[in-house]
Amino acid sequence: MTPETLASWANNALYSSMVVFTLAMLAFVTHLSARAPRRAEQRAAARTDVLVGAGAAAAVEDLQREPAPDAGAGSAAYGPDSTRSRQWGSIGLTLTYLATILLVGSVLMHGIAVARPPWGNMFEFATAAVAAVGVAYSLLARRNRWEWLGAFIVTPILLVL
Repeated sequence: MTPETLASWANNALYSSMVVFTLAMLAFVTHLSARAPRRAEQRAAARTDVLVGAGAAAAVEDLQREPAPDAGAGSAAYGPDSTRSRQWGSIGLTLTYLATILLVGSVLMHGIAVARPPWGNMFEFATAAVAAVGVAYSLLARRNRWEWLGAFIVTPILLVL
């Protein structure tokens, strides 16, 4: 295989990784939006009766307050553990794995095509550095449940590419 053909394949892998990183970024943003608390439902659940007027201070003691609904995992007020949120986070992480593999393949093919380490100019250096960031995030994200961090990692990767 000629170096020109290998460089062409490296460029195609780079462009493909950019497309897949874009899809991963959209999935991670959707994941974050699904995790956000549903503020209107939260405010409605937190409302309590308030007495107004003379002697209200004494009557407040008589008021029976109901406890606020539990806003823990799986509650209706919050969606951090919702199935939809987890699905989008998993989709984003899987797309990040694919894009990182394509990017590492592009860096390797580019290095083989020019017959030297792929950090000889700023383009190659930036691409290799972003590939290292993608590999580091891919290795740490699943183990530490860092799907929420994906949008903040993938977006700068796209800006560099």
